[in-house]
Amino acid sequence: TMHSFLADPQTKSSSFRMNCYPLWRDVETAKGKYNWELFDLSVSNTQLWGAQVLMYSFCGTPEWAADGKADDPSVEVFGPQSTVPPKDLKDYEDYVRAVVKRYKGTISTYETWNEASSPQFWQGTPEQMVKMTEILRKVVKEEDPDATVTMASMQTHRDDYYEDFVEPYLTELAAANWPFDIYNAHFYPFGEAGPAARRESIAKFKKSLADRDAPKKPLW
Repeated sequence: TMHSFLADPQTKSSSFRMNCYPLWRDVETAKGKYNWELFDLSVSNTQLWGAQVLMYSFCGTPEWAADGKADDPSVEVFGPQSTVPPKDLKDYEDYVRAVVKRYKGTISTYETWNEASSPQFWQGTPEQMVKMTEILRKVVKEEDPDATVTMASMQTHRDDYYEDFVEPYLTELAAANWPFDIYNAHFYPFGEAGPAARRESIAKFKKSLADRDAPKKPLW
């Protein structure tokens, strides 16, 4: 289940993906200043509605942390500079650590970034996202060893995003020795397509992993 934070979802599930909610920029309103109200409410709501397994997806760089302006501000769905990589990756590490320490034993999986292959959510480089993936795994294993880490989720339905970001990201992840527990990709097709297109996307992604001799891990 995802995308239902203010109302009990009609379709029940025992697991819930907190997709870009709350945003990093909503929680850490200034460097080192955290407002946990929205985060706490989201966690309590999902638990009240039956979620037993929670996954949190990082997203939404704060303006104070961003390294300049976005290359294409017109597509940023979460506001100015939300897609820009942090000027100092230590800021990402500090936020990750604050989240993991607060929700240890409650959130069981952390996703490096939502759909980093799309400029709607990320306009940094694959190399920067790999460094953030490494940071997330390091912090989670230090603060909550029982929790798991996924790579940044990848869109697979657009060939341009796939070639320009997914393939280079996987290559860099291989060079970094795959620093996460779970592969993560979104296999929804274009609106006019159907189940066959989804199968093709899954096969394409699996081939990209096989081409890089990727180790056996769960694929979500």
